[in-house]
Amino acid sequence: MPFKKKHTLLIVFCTVYSFMYLQAKAQNASSKPYLGATLAILDSLPVALKKTYQPISKNGVTIQKVFEDSPAKKAGLEVHDIIQKLNDSTIINPRQFVDLLWTYKAGEQINLTLYRNGKKMVKPVKLMAKPDTELR
Repeated sequence: MPFKKKHTLLIVFCTVYSFMYLQAKAQNASSKPYLGATLAILDSLPVALKKTYQPISKNGVTIQKVFEDSPAKKAGLEVHDIIQKLNDSTIINPRQFVDLLWTYKAGEQINLTLYRNGKKMVKPVKLMAKPDTELR
């Protein structure tokens, strides 16, 4: 086989492989649910808030950032909210929260039990597909 044909076949193969890789990556990214908030352990709360929330619980995660146009923003979640439950599961740390979150699919609704300013509330959140910024 002449060099040009081998070279052309290699380019075609690489192009097809790259397309398949990007397509698989996009499918994988879109299959994971997205909340749109940065979470942290409760110890990361400012001292003044720790005193306010200390008697409530030692379990949960706190919201550090809520992204625009995200399910968290649409549900009314705010910075320093303390999430204690995702549906019926008690939240212990951010990793466990994410593991639980990923058992759901985009489009499903979850209920987050949280505390804000010492008041307990339940916020329904409709999850969306996780955006993949590399493919935009």
